Amino acid sequence: MSFSERQQVNFRKLEHVAWTKHCEANGIEMGPKKDRAVYTELFNAWHREQLMKAVGKDSTTMCDRKRDFIPVMAHFEELADTGFYWRFKTFDDSERRVIHAIKEVCHAADFSEDYARGIARQALRRDDTPLLESLNPAQLITVLRALKIHAKRNVKQTAEEPF
Repeated sequence: MSFSERQQVNFRKLEHVAWTKHCEANGIEMGPKKDRAVYTELFNAWHREQLMKAVGKDSTTMCDRKRDFIPVMAHFEELADTGFYWRFKTFDDSERRVIHAIKEVCHAADFSEDYARGIARQALRRDDTPLLESLNPAQLITVLRALKIHAKRNVKQTAEEPF
């Protein structure tokens, strides 16, 4: 059983963004018509490789619309670097609630996801900048607390600065 028609549309849009980002990062360009066959082969190989990484299947026609759709979308969302909507759906309820709270604080304070990741790096005393989705619930709560502190400081500094 493959993805539904609506799922295919959503997947193809996200896949296109991920493929474009991959091409830009690796210097792959679509040249004249004679090169389209090579371009298509590269795309098909990349497409199969990414599906294998996501769910262990090399075609969407082999994917189950209920079991495989969200993990596939989460994988391609990560490749496209378009946020964490689908990755968020792969979490259990406690992680979802904390990440939702983090998103609310970021939105209210006008912080980007990269800023939140930087705060996570500081708050958790890590050498790398972690993806929020890779953190466990206890770490996410630590990040949420740190973000709230930064948001409060940001409001105080903005209020004191004359324009």
